[in-house]
Amino acid sequence: MQSLLGLGLKFCPRPEFTTSQSRFSTSLDRFAKDLQTKCYFAGEESEWTPKQLYIRNDQWQLKDQMINREIQARIDSFRKRLKPLFRRRKVYSNLTPIQHRLLSTLRHHPDLLVLNSDKNLGPVILEREVYVRRCLTDHLLTRPYQQLSQEEADNFTSETRHLLKKFLTENSYAISKMDMTYLRRSLESVTDPYAYFYVLAKIHKSPWKTRPIVSVSGSLLYGLGKWLDQQLQPLVKKLPTYLSSSFQLKMIWTTCMELTSLA
Repeated sequence: MQSLLGLGLKFCPRPEFTTSQSRFSTSLDRFAKDLQTKCYFAGEESEWTPKQLYIRNDQWQLKDQMINREIQARIDSFRKRLKPLFRRRKVYSNLTPIQHRLLSTLRHHPDLLVLNSDKNLGPVILEREVYVRRCLTDHLLTRPYQQLSQEEADNFTSETRHLLKKFLTENSYAISKMDMTYLRRSLESVTDPYAYFYVLAKIHKSPWKTRPIVSVSGSLLYGLGKWLDQQLQPLVKKLPTYLSSSFQLKMIWTTCMELTSLA
């Protein structure tokens, strides 16, 4: 354990092999598609703006007439010059054999979990039984949470989906066409309607505590939440109590302390 702790939180183990030409080609294909797509939409006259919310369609492809020939020629030249530099070869490891075995043991151990700590203080290794018990006793079995049966959960998601569709239908006149497209597509693209619960370890506390996180990314309400946040941000910034950053809070506090001392 000491041999791993001595590496520091910013240590990066080297991969077993360098990037091969095939992996380089795959990455450059993605780069070329993204660049050509940006160039195409940059010249389009539409309602779309850089801040417009949208759902990415991985099946969408650029047609030949959409491709900028000059940009494509530069990409081809870039590929031709860079590709020979990528050759798959064995990498000399920056880990000792003992460190390799220990990392492998930690990664595949059935009774241990590696999780993030609060305040970005690094990874935490915790017994799985302790993690589950703390999730239940600290949070999920307390008053703010309520356990639902599978039938109750399914009914709740069905009702929520119905309310969202009703909201979009009744407010179609007040929402822009682009935003309406985003909201409808975000609702149609949901494959897992539920949010997910996990905890971070607050190791800066003594004794250590847990911080609950409920991730709604990809859930039924995710698209609506992003859109609602975008609508409210301009209003929030007009409030007299709005603070743009912790630096601004610190400056206000410093000014208040100076005025107090003068008084």
